[in-house]
Amino acid sequence: MTDLDPPAVPRPALAQIGAAWRQCRTTVVAALSAIGVLVAVAVVAGIFARRSGARTDFGGMCSRWYDGRGGCRPETALTLTGILALVLPVLLGAVVGVTTFSRRRVDLSSTPSFRAWYLARVLTVFVPISLAMTALGLALGWARPDSTRPIRDYDAPRLEYPQFEISGLVTGGYTFLALMVGSTLALLLRRTVLPIMLTLIVMPIVLIALPLAIRPHYAPALTERQALNGADRYEWSGWGDQLDHDGGWVIGGGYADAQGRTVDVRYSACSGMLASTDSRHRAAKFDDCLRAQGADHYEVRYHRDSRYWRFQLTETALVLTLAGLLTVPALWAARRVRAASDAQRTHSRSSDDDSEPKKQHQE
Repeated sequence: MTDLDPPAVPRPALAQIGAAWRQCRTTVVAALSAIGVLVAVAVVAGIFARRSGARTDFGGMCSRWYDGRGGCRPETALTLTGILALVLPVLLGAVVGVTTFSRRRVDLSSTPSFRAWYLARVLTVFVPISLAMTALGLALGWARPDSTRPIRDYDAPRLEYPQFEISGLVTGGYTFLALMVGSTLALLLRRTVLPIMLTLIVMPIVLIALPLAIRPHYAPALTERQALNGADRYEWSGWGDQLDHDGGWVIGGGYADAQGRTVDVRYSACSGMLASTDSRHRAAKFDDCLRAQGADHYEVRYHRDSRYWRFQLTETALVLTLAGLLTVPALWAARRVRAASDAQRTHSRSSDDDSEPKKQHQE
């Protein structure tokens, strides 16, 4: 073998991968088959949606399937597939992640390396399933032809939950993290039901916490000055600041003075201005009331839709890092299980050695 040849894979590692496949192939094949069906549905629905040219917003569904027209049926299919893509990482982590390393499947007595045993199962079970979920996320992202159009009214931008979680690369990243969470809890607790319950609790918290607390800070937010439009903002309860942002994600907004300092206004002091039937007069009076409180304009903080792939790569790298950190307690737990197995085996041999002289003496 020359210096340029790749290093050969040790036979023990190949043996561990083969053993992991034989033990977990039913789970892997079932999971990949289910995900494959969802990918096919997303692709077919995306083809029909693109041909129709109709808008396909997440959450849109036909009231009755046989009354569907234009993009209604593809939109329904994409909505249902998106819901499954949102909950599947949690379910896979609770079921596949836990059972792959459950007490019934953990036998380290004949394993030369507990690290090889652990990594073989991660490579054989978790990686293919995570890649399949990545394909599902990419298919759902491609299937919406109007994903970059300007948002208006109640349309959800791609950077916001749950659109972000069910499209792009991060779908597979969250799946891998959920699988690692479930497997680590299974190894640490040496149980099955309790790790499943904990995974079903922990992963939804992660899925909600990241977009609320961390995702807005992946990049400095942009700020846009808008007219006061106090009457409209009051009547629409803040939805007015999300208009015309080219698919951008609005993360905050508020009234400010001429120097850009935040101003806390009291709508109750201006609500009497809405009694006028003349809409222009009512809006002008409402804005005058806000100016009397120090407001000069309205500022919106947002992220452009053009940052979508930057945020996808950032969040995927973040969740994969968290998943990688979980290998530390998982390997520690696997080593502890291996030590317990060795101790039990040694104790069994000692008992057999002690009983042998007694049998000979009795004979």
